[in-house]
Amino acid sequence: MNIIHQVILIAVASCFSIYLFERQLKNKLHKTAQHAAHPIGYKGSESLGSIRDNMGTKRLLKKTILGVCLGVLSVYGLGEEDTLYTSEWEFRLKPAPHLSKYGNVTHGNRFIIQVDGKCGGGMAAWFASYNKKQLFQAKGKMLPVQFSVSLFSHTEIIQEESEVNWVDDMVMDGMELPFAVSSLDVGRLNDINQLRPLGVYQMTTFDITAADDKIYDVPHESWDFNGFLPALNKAVSWCESQWI
Repeated sequence: MNIIHQVILIAVASCFSIYLFERQLKNKLHKTAQHAAHPIGYKGSESLGSIRDNMGTKRLLKKTILGVCLGVLSVYGLGEEDTLYTSEWEFRLKPAPHLSKYGNVTHGNRFIIQVDGKCGGGMAAWFASYNKKQLFQAKGKMLPVQFSVSLFSHTEIIQEESEVNWVDDMVMDGMELPFAVSSLDVGRLNDINQLRPLGVYQMTTFDITAADDKIYDVPHESWDFNGFLPALNKAVSWCESQWI
């Protein structure tokens, strides 16, 4: 049982306990009110005020715990959504032969390796931002966006700057979305098999890191190597078939 499940059980149990306690208080309040109505029941009046105060506190506490319940359930739902969007590398032929993987930070950010008939590959990172104006102004420019490869505690910087090849103003069902997507050129491989040693370790990551958040509001993205080797094998098989 993970920590989220434990917190949910504790919060729900607390809500139920307070519900039972409130029921007991209501019964006691009813009996005390009957005593307070009696001419010699003045002490009951004092108890009545005390119980009302106690019930108010318990109601506030119950609302607080219910809020915790809902908050935890919301976080749990987000966790489930993250699990749902966990992606693997895949090889596809359309619109052009390519390997791709969705981002670990922002799901829509993709790492693309376009594969040619000689098993070479041009690498690009799709990097989105809500700073649309600044992003469009950066089109065609070199930006201080670092591209690196990380494995365990070691990070190898491949390039310190990246060129913005294109910027797309995202439109869905005729409605302009509040963010834009850019494509960053992050290098070319003479042979995509050069990446095979990295694919042995799923914790290997490609990383894109902008110098600040002036253009890219979320200045970092990462792509792990989950499912990379099976996708790479398909890509190699395809390009080798072009030699026949």
